[in-house]
Amino acid sequence: MRILTAAFSRRLLLLFLLALMLFTWKIGSTPILDGDTAFWARISKNILTSGEWLTLKFVDPARIIDKPPLFPWMIAIGFKLFGINEFALSIFHSILAALTVVFTYLVARELFDERTAFWSGLILLTTAQFFYQGRSPLQDMPLTLFVTACFWAFVVWEKKNNPWFFYLAGLFSGLAVMSKGPVGLALPAVVVLSYVIISRKWKLFFNRHLVGGAAAFLLVTAPWFIAEYRILGNRFLQAMWSGHFGRFFSPVDLIGKPSAENVIRPQYNFYAYFLQLILLAVPWSGFIYPAWFKYIRDKKMLFILCWSLGVILFFSLSLNYKISRYILPAFPALAILVAKFWLDYIDDPEKFKRPMKVSIWLTTALIIPLLFLGTLYLIYAFPAEQAGYRPILLPFLALLSIGMTVSVVLWFRHRSLLALKSFTLSALIAFTALSALVAVYFKEANPIKEYSLKINALYQPGDVIVKYCGFEDHFMMFYLDQKVITIDNESELKKLLYGRAKVLAVTEEPDALKNLKLKVLSRKNNFVLFTNR
Repeated sequence: MRILTAAFSRRLLLLFLLALMLFTWKIGSTPILDGDTAFWARISKNILTSGEWLTLKFVDPARIIDKPPLFPWMIAIGFKLFGINEFALSIFHSILAALTVVFTYLVARELFDERTAFWSGLILLTTAQFFYQGRSPLQDMPLTLFVTACFWAFVVWEKKNNPWFFYLAGLFSGLAVMSKGPVGLALPAVVVLSYVIISRKWKLFFNRHLVGGAAAFLLVTAPWFIAEYRILGNRFLQAMWSGHFGRFFSPVDLIGKPSAENVIRPQYNFYAYFLQLILLAVPWSGFIYPAWFKYIRDKKMLFILCWSLGVILFFSLSLNYKISRYILPAFPALAILVAKFWLDYIDDPEKFKRPMKVSIWLTTALIIPLLFLGTLYLIYAFPAEQAGYRPILLPFLALLSIGMTVSVVLWFRHRSLLALKSFTLSALIAFTALSALVAVYFKEANPIKEYSLKINALYQPGDVIVKYCGFEDHFMMFYLDQKVITIDNESELKKLLYGRAKVLAVTEEPDALKNLKLKVLSRKNNFVLFTNR
C-alpha cells in the first residue's frame, strides 16, 4: 500500500512540475498576447494604484465592470509582490493552470485508475487551447480550475458519501462564480443535473447536505455581491444581468466597427464549437468524436460525457459570439475521455479497433493536412506586412505536423503505446518551442509594448496620445502611464495632428497614413509609431 501511495505521489508531482514548467517558462519575457488580458491587467493595476479593491474600474470611472473580482485580485497581488510586469501578471494564473491539470488527474483517478489519471493530465497540458490559455491570463482558467475541483469533490462525495466533500463542491462552485460570474454555478448545475437525470439517481436531489453546500457557496460569494449592491445599487444589478444573462440570451458582441461592411457579427450557429474543436484540441482532436460515439452507452463514462458535452452544448445555446476560450471548462473532461479511449484501445485492441481507426484516419486525412497547409501558407502566401509572425508560427506548425505524422506512422506499424507517447512528446516539444519563439520574436512582430514605453519616455505635459485604427487599445492603456485617445476616423485624427498639441500615436494600418503629414518615429512589421512634431 505504501509503495502504491508513493508511486501515486511521484506521478502527480511529476505532472504538476511538468505543467508548471510548460506554463511559466519565459512568461516574464513575453509581452501581453491578448487584448482581454491587457484589459484585466489595467483593472488590476488600477486596484493597486487606487487602493480600491471592491469596485473594479478600467478607464472610465462611470463604467461598471460586470465581473466578480477574484481574477483581478490575484493579478493585483502579483503586482504588489513582484512589481507591475508580465511575470507578476502571469505567475499565479500559470499556477492555477498547473493545478487544473492536478484536479483533472484527481477526477480521473477517482472515476477510473491511476494510469488513466496520469495520461489525462498529460493530454490536457498538451492540448492546444489549454496550453494557450495556460499562458494567457484570463478568467477562463480560474473558472476551469474551480469547476474541475467542484466536480472532483462531487465525484468523491458520491463515491464515499463524505459530507465534507459536498461542502467542498459548494465552496469550489462559489470560487468559480467569483472568478467569472453566474456561469460558475450554471456549469456545475447543468452537468450534475444531466448526470442525475440520465443515471436516474434521484436520491441526489434529496441530499440532506444541500443546505450545507449552499451555505459554503454563499459564504464565498455573498459578501462581495452584497457589498457591491450597497455601493452601486440597482446599477450593479442591471450591469450583472446584461453582462451575463442578457448577453447569453440576446446578441450584444460585435467584432469590428459597427459601421464597417466587414464587421463580424456574433456566431449564432449551434455547431460552431464542434467545428472549432478540430483545431482547438490539436493534436488530440481526431480522437474526441469517435470516443464520444464509442462511450455514448457506457455507464462508467456517463459523468465524463455529461461534463464534456454539457459544457459545450451550454455555450452552443448562447446567441453571442462563439469565442473559443469559453468552452475551456470542457477540456479536462475531453482529456479524460481521450486518455480512457487510448488506454482502452491499448488494453483491448479488437474491441476498440474500429473507432480508433476512424480517429487515426481523421487525424491523417484532415488534421495533419490542415497543419501542413498552414505551414505552406506561412512559407508562400503569408502577408508581407505580417512577416514578423512567421518565425514564431512556422517552426511550431512544422514541429507539430511532423510529430503527429510520426505518431500516426507508429500506430500503423502497430506500436500503439509508442504512438500515444509520440503524440504527447511531439506536442510538448512544439509547445515548448512556441513559448521560446514568442519570447524572442513577438516583440518585433508586435511592438506595442516597445512603442508604449517609448511614448512614456517622450511624453511631456500637454501632449496627446492616440491609438489610431487596428489593434485593441487595451494594450496601450496598460503599458502607458497617461490617458489614451482612441480614434478610427481620419478627419478626427487630422484635427489633432494639425492642432497646437504634440501628438504621439500608434497605428496598425500604415495605409491609413498615406494622406497625412507626419513624422514616423518607428516602423515594425505592420505597426507605426508617429508624431506631428
